[in-house]
Amino acid sequence: MAMTITGSDMYFSIIKGSLKVIRIKNHLNKINVFPVPDGDTGSNLSYTMNTIINQSENHFSVDKTMQTISRSAIEGARGNSGVIMAEYIGGLYQSSKNFVTLTEKEYAQLFKNAYQRAVKAVSKPADGSILTVMNDFSESFLKNLEKNKDFISSLESAYQCSQVSLSETQYKMKVLKDAGVVDSGANGFVAFIEGIYEFFKNGRKSFAFDKKSIPIVDHHHVNPLIGVKLDYRYCFELLFETESDFDSAELDQFGNSVIIAGIESLKKIHIHTNEPHEVVEWISQKGLILEQKIDDMVVQQNALIHKKSDIAIITDSIADLPKSFIDEHNIFVLPMNILIDNIEYIDRLTLTTNQFFTMTDQSDYFPRSSMPRIKYLERVFGFISENYKKAIILTVASSLSGTHHLINKMLKENQNYNIDFRLIDTKRNSGAQGLIVKKAIELVETESSIDEIENKIKSALLNSHIFVSVNDFTYMVRGGRVSPLKGKLAKVLNLKPIITLDDEGRGASFANAFSRKQNLKKMIAIVKKTLKNEVIESYCIVHGDNEALAIKYESIFTKIIGKKPEYIEEISPIVGIIAGRGAVALSYLTKEK
Repeated sequence: MAMTITGSDMYFSIIKGSLKVIRIKNHLNKINVFPVPDGDTGSNLSYTMNTIINQSENHFSVDKTMQTISRSAIEGARGNSGVIMAEYIGGLYQSSKNFVTLTEKEYAQLFKNAYQRAVKAVSKPADGSILTVMNDFSESFLKNLEKNKDFISSLESAYQCSQVSLSETQYKMKVLKDAGVVDSGANGFVAFIEGIYEFFKNGRKSFAFDKKSIPIVDHHHVNPLIGVKLDYRYCFELLFETESDFDSAELDQFGNSVIIAGIESLKKIHIHTNEPHEVVEWISQKGLILEQKIDDMVVQQNALIHKKSDIAIITDSIADLPKSFIDEHNIFVLPMNILIDNIEYIDRLTLTTNQFFTMTDQSDYFPRSSMPRIKYLERVFGFISENYKKAIILTVASSLSGTHHLINKMLKENQNYNIDFRLIDTKRNSGAQGLIVKKAIELVETESSIDEIENKIKSALLNSHIFVSVNDFTYMVRGGRVSPLKGKLAKVLNLKPIITLDDEGRGASFANAFSRKQNLKKMIAIVKKTLKNEVIESYCIVHGDNEALAIKYESIFTKIIGKKPEYIEEISPIVGIIAGRGAVALSYLTKEK
């Protein structure tokens, strides 16, 4: 007797397939070498499937069920294989639109159509990848039904065919053959099909599950196979809404591993790129960006092959440090977020400082900043806990941001991190925070104990200073830190204030001048007064789109202090919200003579 497939059949079979994938997460991570050996295929596929399990809905109608499953897959899609799977599931939905139930052959045809949709989503499909196995499965399923085999036997043969196809992937790509593994994404797909096959074989009523029993999956694993040169630094994903149609090949100009998945107006893009801010700029012209997710594959790789210590150093993007220093010492930077014209950007990564100032000056609404996303923190801390024994987290002043309290709360509530995390409120920001991070690196490299390092960092905080020469009050007025009346008065008087942070990290006015020249004289006086009783151990200069003045500061203070600054660096967009365009800041650490 021919079988009729309902929406409930689609729902429970896909749920069972999703559970199969989640159960082999660690194995998939271990064998992940394609398209880059970043060891996260299992985590990404599992996260995608977990979102399907927790967000999709069961309806009798195939159409309605698949719409909720597909939307959940797009929203939860992570990584190369996760986005391909989301587009594959989107193909199942697209082909089942307006169907309440399906015949056996209509059901089998869904998988063929799903493959065709998935392969079009990839800019450069590779033979021997997940796409190859998807195709082999669907071809076998349809062929067996056409031979008048019964539904279960046809599905079983197709599942067996997918297993054979999976085993052959290691001979179709050199990178797989060299590593002696099958394709990780394809292995996840075969597990997915296994769950679907078992659901129909064992009987529809024999399967039940409790959503509450499904663990949240969001840990990022990296395996020891990493060691190859990465062409692109960032694994970047965007969720956005658009009415525009464009081909994945259009994004090849920004990187590789390009995949576009989508259902109706909701789209998800996956790309490996060195310039995520350029991708955002391009996509923002096509539609409304809803969510961004980014992983730094270089930092992950360095944690394995260039790790200098078992103590990880973590800070946030408000700490102004040169990128070269961050890379050299493998510092983990937690990016803040900035909202401009209803689009949320990732500090320093999808928004540069120059872009920030240009967009802010043109925007009707002043930007707002927000803390790092909890899901991002979970991914980073999960990765660190798997690759380090201890970690020191140096946050921006808790009086300026809720980041310190957020991390503290998260660490207390999460019992899965089996390493010693030390959380320190630097009570500083910008260049002063950067110097504290640099000090921490120096202490770690002396191979001191983590207790000694923590105590010395806290002592250094007492000798940390920052003085910001503000060019004008425009940003402070727009941001609500100074009243419009005071802002107008300051503009009339040509007021050039010097702002500092007190011992608790709160902003305070240190001195006022009525010209930039007077402002600099007062800054020089501050430094000379400090040098009477103390030695300036290290200092740095940071600026907001004012490199010329920063270089002038370098020349002046090199003569006064007797050595060059540790670095001159442009402030982050987050710091720019407070300091504004044209600001220059001098930060230093002192010690007794």
